[in-house]
Amino acid sequence: TKRLKRSMRQHRRAGEKLFIDYAGSTLALADGSRAQVFVAAMAASSYTFACATTDQSMRSWLAAMARALAFYGGVPQLIVPDNPRALVSNACRYEPQINETVHDFARHYGVS
Repeated sequence: TKRLKRSMRQHRRAGEKLFIDYAGSTLALADGSRAQVFVAAMAASSYTFACATTDQSMRSWLAAMARALAFYGGVPQLIVPDNPRALVSNACRYEPQINETVHDFARHYGVS
């Protein structure tokens, strides 16, 4: 233990968590419009999925999550978004209220 750096070690179980977010700057498309980059990464393996969406609306979040789950060929126990303003109906520091459509998505896929 004297040789190890003092840092927080997080042990991840395979299939437990999928981290999702929109990453960085927008991308220029051939037609002159811009695209947002959605990224999903499995916690234990860092196996990554990315796709472009037109915006960061709830419809785009849910469509991108569905595409990610199809890409992975399964569903993790938890999907962990980072600051998903479009998915929250009532913002709160401790108990944010998620939109009912997002609850329906989670129930459909059997994920939290």
